[in-house]
Amino acid sequence: DMKKRTLKKEHYLTIGMHALSVFSDLPELIADFTAVYPNYKVNLTTHMDSLKDVHSGNADFFLINANMKPPVEEYRLSQIPLEEECLYILLHETDSLAGKEIIGINDLTGYHLISWNSELLKAFPKELDLTLTICEDSYLPSLISKPGYFTLTPKSRCKKILQQNPKLRAVPFYD
Repeated sequence: DMKKRTLKKEHYLTIGMHALSVFSDLPELIADFTAVYPNYKVNLTTHMDSLKDVHSGNADFFLINANMKPPVEEYRLSQIPLEEECLYILLHETDSLAGKEIIGINDLTGYHLISWNSELLKAFPKELDLTLTICEDSYLPSLISKPGYFTLTPKSRCKKILQQNPKLRAVPFYD
């Protein structure tokens, strides 16, 4: 009887992320999960402070798309790689870095980062003297209108973005 009541009780799972559009497989994954566990309601949020929210209990998971090791030890958290994918820098076609084979972190000194949140700027050393514009994720590519502006995106999103924004170039990024 107790087990039956537990199965009928609603449970909540909160998943945080920087931008939903980065995780294109997530809606299908959530649908599969809720089909197996119908008593769970999944809350998605992009208004979180990543690992701090998991550590404090405000989120159950936080999805990170990065090519650098997140500081999970600092928060005493575990990480599970879902897939490996490298990040690319999106630049205007006339930018001097657009012709490089690989962009390193120091190549971005003095550049202007266009991001969906301010937390991404903290991942870069202050010595790079980056400036920042924050906007809705779907508008990021359209704001790269001249040399010196960039954003980061997973390789899997590049083809679609470049088709929609022919004046952009995507170059692999390694820090």
